Amino acid sequence: MVIMATRILISAFSAKVGGGKTYIYNLLERLPEANFKLYLFLPKDMQVSNDPRIIRLNTSWPTKNPILRSIWEFFILPSILKKYKIEVLFNPGGIYSTSPSASFKIVTMFRNMLPFDSRILFSSSSWLEKTIGVLRKRAMLKSMTNADLVIFISNYARTIIESQAKIKNAITISHGISKQFYVSDKILPRPDLEFKEKYILYVSRFEFYKRHMEIVQAYQKLSDETKKHYKLLFVGGFDLASGENVLRYVQEN
Repeated sequence: MVIMATRILISAFSAKVGGGKTYIYNLLERLPEANFKLYLFLPKDMQVSNDPRIIRLNTSWPTKNPILRSIWEFFILPSILKKYKIEVLFNPGGIYSTSPSASFKIVTMFRNMLPFDSRILFSSSSWLEKTIGVLRKRAMLKSMTNADLVIFISNYARTIIESQAKIKNAITISHGISKQFYVSDKILPRPDLEFKEKYILYVSRFEFYKRHMEIVQAYQKLSDETKKHYKLLFVGGFDLASGENVLRYVQEN
């Protein structure tokens, strides 16, 4: 299914950290050469290019809270869509509460497999995380079922969802790889670190399913000679229970 539109609104208040935020940044940097207007709802700390086709919108509604954001999407966002004569509403977060309408199409994405992997989800020691995961799964299935188009980032994910819900239209668009991840012939300067040894690097927020604890425990089993020459370096958001658990384990061992 191809959706053509000249007035598009992206509601991306949920793109606060991690991959969601990176996706929006990369999407906005690679807009096609076409005649359209793109209206954006984004977290306040996200900066966008000066492309004249981009119109940034703001709201005084407290959208950081997912429940309050859901209320805003259901009751207030439809009037905004009508005001700007929006033809396509794109919600890349995968969950939305805006009701389908004949006046605009709804497009969403599926980027989070965690709620659909019971083995990983229920390995969490937090009942809150488990409950949120179950509720998120239901909300995602409902959103994807109501959407006019669902974008998947892999055929595997698409197969999983299409076995559990009736999707109207779907397309697979894999994530690309930024040039910054390719090996360069240039020798880049070493970051200013507190140690001189070589290191094993892992970049990710301390979510429980990112397996930081298992990586620490695996590193612990390496030979003393290997650990002497290679430090283990984590880089990522630490303001989560999983991060505290890892720190406590390191200190105790």
